[in-house]
Amino acid sequence: MSIKVIRPGLNTTFQDRGRPNLYHLGIPFSGAMDTRSFLIANKLVDNDPNDAVLEFALQGPKIKIKENEVNCVVTGNVNFTFKKNSKIYNGKCYKTFDLNNDDEIDIISTHNSMYGYFSISGGFKIEKKWNSYSTHLRSKVGPNKGNKIVKNDLLQLKKNLKPIIKKSVDYSNSKIEFIRVIKGTNFDYFSKESQKSFFENQYQVTNLTDRMGMRLNGNKLNNIKSENIKSEGLI
Repeated sequence: MSIKVIRPGLNTTFQDRGRPNLYHLGIPFSGAMDTRSFLIANKLVDNDPNDAVLEFALQGPKIKIKENEVNCVVTGNVNFTFKKNSKIYNGKCYKTFDLNNDDEIDIISTHNSMYGYFSISGGFKIEKKWNSYSTHLRSKVGPNKGNKIVKNDLLQLKKNLKPIIKKSVDYSNSKIEFIRVIKGTNFDYFSKESQKSFFENQYQVTNLTDRMGMRLNGNKLNNIKSENIKSEGLI
């Protein structure tokens, strides 16, 4: 009982609700970036609320089912297709669909959002690390040895003992039209000209983007402090 990864996507990992109460040991919280879509994904396929799901960013994975009678769902604002009995269908988010051996799912891209989720009935057969299925890539903590999902991975599945019941929810992701900015503790490290430039000019999100933050491309900001900015908690 497994899933074969044909294409891994840009940033596909196992996630659950996170790894709380370990900050004093230097262990990050991790967990799904969109908690609501994560919880709905597990609910629709009758999994435990904190079972592991596949979280993907921008482009998701293309996978092949190696098991009969599984119930699947994709949540988020996502374009995807699935191939069943050699026919290709357009998928609908927040609506379950059943697949069999050698059927495929192609999660093409997210739309007006960053993250999406894939859940399957019975869940994934993986081990918890510090009481969580979440993956933290920088510290290599979590399932799959703390790594992203890669091409040709075989993701093991638990046996689903529950009957397959098709479910859906009429859920609409709100479109984000504005990004709010909060002045951080280092705001005064930058010149008045740089502060003004940041709020008045366009910046573009680059490929140097992960679950921690996004690096922007645009007018360079002038740091008027001679020392480097120390690492600290972020707003």
